[in-house]
Amino acid sequence: MDYITLMNNMKKIREDQKLSLSVIARATGIPVARLRDAEIGDERLTVGELDKLLAFYQMSASDVLRYRRSRRGIWLGTAVAGLILLLIAFGMGMGDRLEGLLFQESRQAASGNAASDGDDAAAGGGDSVQPGSAQPADEAAGGAGSPGGSSGASAGDSASNEAGDADDDSGDGEIGTDAGGESEASGLAADPMMPAGDGTQQGEAAGGEVILRFWGNIAYDADGLPELPDNGDERILHIIPVEQLSTDRPAWLDKVGQGRYLLNLGNADIWTKTTVAEWQRLTRDGFNVIGLGRQLDVYKPYVMEIEGRKIGILSLSGLIHEADQIATNQRIGLPRAYDEQEIRNAVSSAREQVDYLFVLPHVGNKRGTEEPINRQRRLARLIAEAGGDFIIGNRSIRTQQAEVINGVPVFYSLGRSVSADAKDGLLNYVVDVHLSDTLDKVVIHLGEMEGGTLRFDRDLTSHRATIEQKLDPLNNAIGQLEIQYWHSGISSSNP
Repeated sequence: MDYITLMNNMKKIREDQKLSLSVIARATGIPVARLRDAEIGDERLTVGELDKLLAFYQMSASDVLRYRRSRRGIWLGTAVAGLILLLIAFGMGMGDRLEGLLFQESRQAASGNAASDGDDAAAGGGDSVQPGSAQPADEAAGGAGSPGGSSGASAGDSASNEAGDADDDSGDGEIGTDAGGESEASGLAADPMMPAGDGTQQGEAAGGEVILRFWGNIAYDADGLPELPDNGDERILHIIPVEQLSTDRPAWLDKVGQGRYLLNLGNADIWTKTTVAEWQRLTRDGFNVIGLGRQLDVYKPYVMEIEGRKIGILSLSGLIHEADQIATNQRIGLPRAYDEQEIRNAVSSAREQVDYLFVLPHVGNKRGTEEPINRQRRLARLIAEAGGDFIIGNRSIRTQQAEVINGVPVFYSLGRSVSADAKDGLLNYVVDVHLSDTLDKVVIHLGEMEGGTLRFDRDLTSHRATIEQKLDPLNNAIGQLEIQYWHSGISSSNP
């Protein structure tokens, strides 16, 4: 192995992905000074240290050795193919199809190489904003990526799509920025060899009643789900907004069986340095995931059939910290929901595929009050107008008020289910939606945070008047609404 070329290319990869040495040091445990000396040739890394670096970049030694050569090959192949297709297209009067043809050829060229292109992680990945898409003045610049709308992020995107947002999260720094202000890349570059599939995940046809259990945000490294007595009920599909996705797979994923989880990864707080790698592993291992993927797939809903009716679940992110976290056709990212037209397109397209659509927006102030901010209300209104039938949001540490928009029930936030940030005493929810051939009923489990975990084993009936007032608007949109104020016989252990 050519050690000098290997280290030179690793430096090029780091620079292309805009990673600092401190980021690499924290992820691998190799001191910054040693990494710096190794890059300039003053130190020679051990085999073990090289293995850690290769694991961090999700590349083999051969991938690293041919890094720049491979990129030149892709660029040259794409340029030649593009020129040929340009001549053909205009020669045959097919100029209106040129963009699609070029993109198809570009993907074919890129798929022949296992190395990720570091330039793909730059803002927007080269996709352009389509003309004519609405862009409200109060929204951050950036592309859309939703079906029929603008795609990707433009080259003029700011480094943060949160900038200029009315959601001022006091004390909540952006993911990927350390205390010293040093910017870190948020996730690895997409693996061009990872098959995209058709994007629409299909649940098994079910007979009888199915229960969709919507949890509040849960850290991926949590010890387990908060305990409810029927967590093991095979009728339940646990829908969990996951945060801080890492390659340290938690034990709780084995508790009830992978087919009974739907992991919602569509949130700005999902990013670690290994988020993309773990997303790839989860999908390969057969877990149901939504909210993260390539642009062609990430806006497609998870679909399950219940008593002959198709039920869809769509994840949208109205808050994204960095431009390179937006899904494009070449990059794993989030389903951006900023622009009015992209929101309407994403929801209406999903609604056309199903009979009933749940939409799970990620937006809001993490440490906010029970009152949703204007941006949450605007997003919920657009979703309801576009065809969403039930809206359950996530991000806020505490529960927020519920309301009904055009007959559509809206939970702006259920609050956290497992979070070290949640103070003891917060009253948060877990929501069960019982479905057969109709929406049978909605059951709200009221719990109290203690030690960062939602507990359901204490009597909370003293809060009945407050909770019923908060949830009263839902009575106009839900035929049967039940509130469970406590569950007896629950131990402190996880299921």
